[in-house]
Amino acid sequence: MGGNTVVGRVQTRFAILAMVCLALTGASAYAAGHPNVAQVLALAELDVVWITLLITGLILRKRGIPLLAGWRSIAASLPPAPVHKAIVAEVGLVTAVARVVTRRPPRVPTNGTAIVSTRGTLATPIAFAVATMIEIVVLHLVIPSPSLASAVTLLSLYALILLFGVIAIRWQHPHYVTNTALVLRNGTHTVATVYFSNIRNATVINDGIATYLMVDGSLVRLANANGCSVSIQLASAQPITLTGRRRAKKHTITEIRLAADDPKSVIEMLRPRR
Repeated sequence: MGGNTVVGRVQTRFAILAMVCLALTGASAYAAGHPNVAQVLALAELDVVWITLLITGLILRKRGIPLLAGWRSIAASLPPAPVHKAIVAEVGLVTAVARVVTRRPPRVPTNGTAIVSTRGTLATPIAFAVATMIEIVVLHLVIPSPSLASAVTLLSLYALILLFGVIAIRWQHPHYVTNTALVLRNGTHTVATVYFSNIRNATVINDGIATYLMVDGSLVRLANANGCSVSIQLASAQPITLTGRRRAKKHTITEIRLAADDPKSVIEMLRPRR
């Protein structure tokens, strides 16, 4: 299928390029006071869409490729790898917000117990939300074009959703404890899996030095806005990576400090298993 879908992918890329050019031209025509020209270009974009769907569908059928599977392959191969990762990450942020709003449970295995760490994490997003609302009001007063002001408003609100998504994705992918290990996460990325046999001691602390993830020598702080409240000393050094990026730096640590709304319960979860 790889060679067959290349044809559809190339044609689809040209179609997208044509649509972007038409959209930019139409926006320029509208801004210049030619709404009729903009409408014609919008109709031309629709023509590009149905012609692309028709031609690509015929090509896939001629090559014996199922239509749905062919379009899935084309869609997956359209953006370059960095762009694809960015799109996946953005969709993940929006999905996390939706799951939090609908009160869906955190994503942990059936044999895992989530370590809740949400207290105090909304202060910064709420402050940004207030600032964004003020900014939107000011922009509506300053920008003369209602259409442009509405577009800027939508972009600002979407950016705000993504900001809340950064918090929500951590709520939805918390650290968790299984029957054999403590699994540490940074969003969807697994920072480390610490087996109980490697935990020497765990204590409640009050560490407000950092409010973000950081490595200090052999100590890693998986903090939130309230800092860290649990300290875990390891029996032997363990490698970790804070992010899932390909070139993410690997660290070797002997102590883990993390945030938890109820640190005593975390200590209790770890104690019987050590």
